[in-house]
Amino acid sequence: MRVKGYNKEIIKLIKHRLDKGKSEYGGEINIHDGRDWTREALEEALDLAVYISANLLQLKIDNTNDFKFMYLSELEDKLRHERRVERREMKIRKLKKQLTESDQLLRKAQRSVMQDEIQEYFENKVSQ
Repeated sequence: MRVKGYNKEIIKLIKHRLDKGKSEYGGEINIHDGRDWTREALEEALDLAVYISANLLQLKIDNTNDFKFMYLSELEDKLRHERRVERREMKIRKLKKQLTESDQLLRKAQRSVMQDEIQEYFENKVSQ
């Protein structure tokens, strides 16, 4: 299968921009007019970032399928993360409960041992 090339279309777009500039500014581009072309390009790149961001927001507002998919994907990731956090929190609560129960059993056992020791002590005192 042969892939169609787009070089001619790209050249047409560039030519169109040059023609538009010629019409708007009254002539062809003057490369010796003292402008800092690198700075001009960087400023245009910043403008491009603004335009692309605006378009992305427009897509979000218009609820296009592509943006919905990206947004839903983000939501699914957040939901998975929240579920992992919830599972960890449940495990922590369960461990805390087990620790509390173990602590209660330990205290009960200590009281029982102390009672046995006290009873043994008094029995020894009485028998003396």
